[in-house]
Amino acid sequence: MQTIRLITARLQRLVASNRLVMCLFIAVLTLWRYWVSYDSSLKVPQQGESFALARSLAYTGQFANPFGAMQTGPSAHLAPLFPAYLAALIRVFGDGPWGFYAYQISAVMAVSILVAMFPLAGQCLRIGFSTGVIAALAWLAAKPPLFSAWECTYGAVLALIATCLFRKLFETSSQFDGRASISLGIIAGLLGFVLPTAFPVILVWLLWVTWTRGPRACCRQYLPLLILPVLLISPWIARNYLVFHRIVPVRDNLGLELAVSNNDCASYSFDVNVETGCFGRHHPNVNVEVARQVRATGEAAYNSIQLHRTIGWISSHRRQFLRLSLQRATAFWLPNDSGSPLHDIIVPGRRMLRLIEYGMTLLGFIGLYILIREDRMSGVMCAPWLALFPITYYFVQYDERYRIPMLWVTFLLGSLPMSKAIQHLAGGWLFKRTANRFDSEVKLAA
Repeated sequence: MQTIRLITARLQRLVASNRLVMCLFIAVLTLWRYWVSYDSSLKVPQQGESFALARSLAYTGQFANPFGAMQTGPSAHLAPLFPAYLAALIRVFGDGPWGFYAYQISAVMAVSILVAMFPLAGQCLRIGFSTGVIAALAWLAAKPPLFSAWECTYGAVLALIATCLFRKLFETSSQFDGRASISLGIIAGLLGFVLPTAFPVILVWLLWVTWTRGPRACCRQYLPLLILPVLLISPWIARNYLVFHRIVPVRDNLGLELAVSNNDCASYSFDVNVETGCFGRHHPNVNVEVARQVRATGEAAYNSIQLHRTIGWISSHRRQFLRLSLQRATAFWLPNDSGSPLHDIIVPGRRMLRLIEYGMTLLGFIGLYILIREDRMSGVMCAPWLALFPITYYFVQYDERYRIPMLWVTFLLGSLPMSKAIQHLAGGWLFKRTANRFDSEVKLAA
């Protein structure tokens, strides 16, 4: 028994001494894997809601005119933090080749931070540092696409940090940890400014803590988490109310996105809708007539009108809506470019990415079951990302970037069964080898 304890302690010290080195190595490897080169012929795009809003902020100071067809006035089409960040890059680096390179390399840095955090997140969530290493290596082998023009990677970084902070805060809920609680409140507020669809996940966490620890303990320990996001977001809500004369919590594009995704010509996928011209018939990015309607009614009012119209269409086309929703749900969990996951595996091109993504998706649900059995709180941290976060994306046209903010959950949980299998297969051999070496050192010392 004493020998086992000494061996375990030695292995723990060896791993602990190399954790920082391992994370730095993964960060550098991710930078190399995603690196982009400077190209003097490129410049910041004119089209795309993120860039349109960023240019408006950078040059006029107004959060307005997100659509390409024509100027439509004040906007809350996107959550404000990422366009504001792009605007800051444009102010510093301009909208020429250096501005283009700045926003691209910034996204590379974000994914490098994200993947390098996997081992630490694995340790925090009780699935193991080595499991996080496996997840990072799997991510690098797959190399999921980097959507530099969108907020998804930045949202993933904030979501991972928020999950780990909440797990840490729950451990110390018997005594107030002000630093962790304030940090989590700030991160939750920033996450809301980048990824409003993450709010249901945080709400489930708070309900779980309230149920397990009681309302009094929850209010005492998690009060900054309740107050700080409200303080951070309320000025933006006030701005929206003053501009649109109605309450718009963070963004107001749900009506438009539902209308574009659910109509007589709609397909399950954004790319297919663009190819068939269905997107151009309904979206103000392309259709001038639709853009005129947005400008005439105001963006928030237009979204409200489209929401009610789409609800009416869904009521009269239930079978078509169900078919589209099932296709979008399938594509969310098994991303594909052709409408058939099997086709993406057979046809060369993105075969490695798809095989790893599909494998991690299937293993991820097994990993969640293992995690809930071994550490229920960590399971509760991860389960809402799988259950609640995707719901909105089952009802709007599929785009691969929608899953990026929670893809880290899939890779971490998917690596857990792999880690368990490796430990089971190699554990006996490693223990025997380490024990023999330890016994030899003891004999030499004697």
